[in-house]
Amino acid sequence: MSNISTTTARTEAPASGLCAQPRLAVDGGLESVALLVDRNGPGAWLRERIMLPPQRQVHPAHRGFFAWAEGPSITEHVGRAFLTGYGTGLRARSLRHAAAALQVLAPQWRGFAMEGLGMAAGVRDGLRLGGHQFADLMVYSGERHSYMLYVGLGWSLARLPRFTWPRLDRLDPLLAPLVLDGYGFHETFFHTEAVLQRRAVAFPARYWPGTRADSQQQVMQGVGRALWFVAGGNPNVLAEMVDRFDAGMHGSLWAGIGLAAAYAGGRDAVTLRQLREGAHEHRCWIAQGAAFAVEARLRAGLDVPHTETAAQELCGRSATEASAITWQARPDPARIDAGDWSAYEQWRQAVAGRLA
Repeated sequence: MSNISTTTARTEAPASGLCAQPRLAVDGGLESVALLVDRNGPGAWLRERIMLPPQRQVHPAHRGFFAWAEGPSITEHVGRAFLTGYGTGLRARSLRHAAAALQVLAPQWRGFAMEGLGMAAGVRDGLRLGGHQFADLMVYSGERHSYMLYVGLGWSLARLPRFTWPRLDRLDPLLAPLVLDGYGFHETFFHTEAVLQRRAVAFPARYWPGTRADSQQQVMQGVGRALWFVAGGNPNVLAEMVDRFDAGMHGSLWAGIGLAAAYAGGRDAVTLRQLREGAHEHRCWIAQGAAFAVEARLRAGLDVPHTETAAQELCGRSATEASAITWQARPDPARIDAGDWSAYEQWRQAVAGRLA
């Protein structure tokens, strides 16, 4: 990203070209997950061989990301957790076995592994030219991980040929827009320079049942989430990156940044305060994203100390209060049942309004 004027240092690549940082601090260890799933014969081997990227692909130095502003980068840790969930889902005889195996991971990282599992479900359905493994996984999870699973499904769309995509109009109209968030994140994480130059991520409108205007905002939320990692959690770099996009997208970009800052963490309360102040007139949007992140962690039972810190600094509320606001602003279920694809965007706006 040589075209970004900043003096922030870049991440140093590991000498071996592979992930050289210590293993993730997880309860059972990432390696133990593979021992808890049965490989599903040659099909599992083929899925893994074709679809699973090497771990160096998520190393911030390999991607050319900025060095983490202070302390060790969380980017590789998050990426390794995601690939653990994704790889486990590709290998496992059933995704229920895979989901159970991932419970050994520490709460800090387990949500990212479930996101990877959502991608695996989408890939497995796509390779079969239709299937119901994603739907079954949603039922099995009891919707505790519904947010992350939908985001993971968006990753699978970015990797699969379009003729293998599922019928998106058959998904839950309220949460399905998170598929667009996942798609936007993927494109920004793996094609950062192109996204920053184009100042957009194109999602094929004919595949999306909602409006083009809403879909662009939802994709931009995913772009903003990815920028948190690209910029190394640096508020100044993030503000500069957001300013390069069309002004009409700034709110959703800041929402994505707030979501990543609250869910993934990696920065202290002082920096989160600087981040919020740097959003200026878009502070309500950074609060909206953070509130969604807090709700996702609380719903899944994966809250960590940083969850409360992020809620206080980015939302001006406790974690419980921020989560409650997302529920109070939730659209009428009758609208969802009627197939109202504007519900998610109006939900975001309602939460932002309450946190203004």
